[in-house]
Amino acid sequence: MRANTQLTARRHETRGRPNPCVTHAAAGVSGLWADRSALHEACVLGRVLQVRALIQSGLCVNMMTADSVTPLHEASQRGHTMCARLLLEAGAQVEARNIDGSTPLCDACSAGHLDCAKLLLAHGAKVNLSIFTVSPLHEACLAGSLECVQLLIQAGANLEAHDCHLGTALHVACYGQHHDCAKVLLDAVGPNVIVITNAATSRCFIIGYSVLCLLSHLLLGVMWAEIAGCDVGGDYWV
Repeated sequence: MRANTQLTARRHETRGRPNPCVTHAAAGVSGLWADRSALHEACVLGRVLQVRALIQSGLCVNMMTADSVTPLHEASQRGHTMCARLLLEAGAQVEARNIDGSTPLCDACSAGHLDCAKLLLAHGAKVNLSIFTVSPLHEACLAGSLECVQLLIQAGANLEAHDCHLGTALHVACYGQHHDCAKVLLDAVGPNVIVITNAATSRCFIIGYSVLCLLSHLLLGVMWAEIAGCDVGGDYWV
């Protein structure tokens, strides 16, 4: 649903599998998925009464679109907390993954919807996802949502989680120049930030140098200022 087009372009394949909650493009035509169901649309628009009525009518709350988006993804991304609550109470899967691997918590954090993120966590949403994938913390840092970053850290987010395209959440925060988010991450990490060498791409160099500059200006004083001021030659990153 929400691809990180600012930082990386990724290709995905829709992996079809039998599912009674999959919607179809037209009645009587099997194997085709609709873009949206009535429940998806109601969640997009935040129509609480309509969501309740559709659930009471027996509509499956876990139906997916072609890109594996569920109604809970839609409600979470748009911050419609009451709609999300109704879906969860009706059995919506809190860990549903869309075609990009994003969960509803990822989507809530990507838009800075704190109340929705709190609701999802209260219903068992995982703050840490599979290794080398974008986590809710990455999404919060990409959006510059300080409150969501703080919430996820308190919930036990892995600060060293590394996405194969974006790096760590700290890389993402620095790339987006969200210095307040980066400072919170650094405060949580403490003194255990390690500079390593890596003959990486030019993007990694830009991100890494931003991290060093941020460290030198915000937290660690003269020591990091000396590191950031040295001839890094494109090989140093955090």
